This record gives sequence, structure tokens and C-alpha cells, in this order.
Amino acid sequence: FSLLGSPEAPGVLPRLADELLAAKQAAPEELSVRAAFLELYNENLIDLLCDSREPLRLYEHSTEGVIVPGLSEREVTGPAEFAELLDLAARSRSVGSTGANAHSSRSHALIQLRLQRTSAERITRAKVHIVDLAGSERQKRAKNEGARMKEGIHINVSLSALGLVISRLS
Repeated sequence: FSLLGSPEAPGVLPRLADELLAAKQAAPEELSVRAAFLELYNENLIDLLCDSREPLRLYEHSTEGVIVPGLSEREVTGPAEFAELLDLAARSRSVGSTGANAHSSRSHALIQLRLQRTSAERITRAKVHIVDLAGSERQKRAKNEGARMKEGIHINVSLSALGLVISRLS
């Protein structure tokens, strides 16, 4: 499976959303599903559901974990609504042509799904984060110059940092 898939063969993300939304419909208590989409482009966090391309900041909150003030978050009630949000986010994502790929994503995408189940006894919350990493590039092979070269450098640096984090956690 790929992350997004196609209409004929849905990927991991649409399948996950379908399962969560089916659980929402079947749940005896109230269950809300909220979605947010952002990209990490040239070291900047950009809200993919907002018209503004203003960079956002992230903070670590003592009880909420990592938060991004100002990030658009939408309530999702069904698979069609989720598909529309996913399409909007995909169209907003930074892409460009390189020597290696005519339609190359120039950023990492981060998808956050927040779930909240409310019953008479308690409120239970969960977050699901999914990351779609841009592929690494060999600058010589991609034949990038100017802005595309800068994007490629940021992509490679962030992938190297992620590799170090994973290595240290292993």
C-alpha cells in the first residue's frame, strides 16, 4: 500500500480514516474525529488547510504534548468529507519538477487525527500522527539549481536528522 493510494486501491491513510469513521458511527458514546494537515517545507511548518502560507511554530506543552498554535483542525464526520480534506491538503502541498521527477513533493507532510470519546464516566483522547516523507535526492542526478537545490538540501538534512533519531532510539 502507498500512503494515499488511488480511487481503485485506497492507501493506508484513507483506509485508516474509513475504519475510524466506521467506529465513530458504531460507538455507543460520542466519538469525535478531527483532522489537521501540515507540511515541513524549507524548515517551515505550513498549514495545508489554510490559504495563508505563513509559517507556524510548534511548542511542547507539559500536558498536551507537542502543539502547533493556529493550526487548522476540522471535524470529520464521514469518508467523503475526509477525502475532500485530504484532496485540499494534497493540492496545497509544495511540489515541483526536478531532473529526477516531473512531479516531486518538495516537503514532508504531517497528518494528525485527534480522537475524543466522551462517555458518562470519562473523556478519552488519542492522537494519530502520520508522516509522508519526501524522498532524498542526489543533487547531481536531480540537476536542481536555485530554489529546487535549496529545497533538496533541506529535505536531505531533515532526513539525515530523522535517521540519527531513529538510530539513537534503536
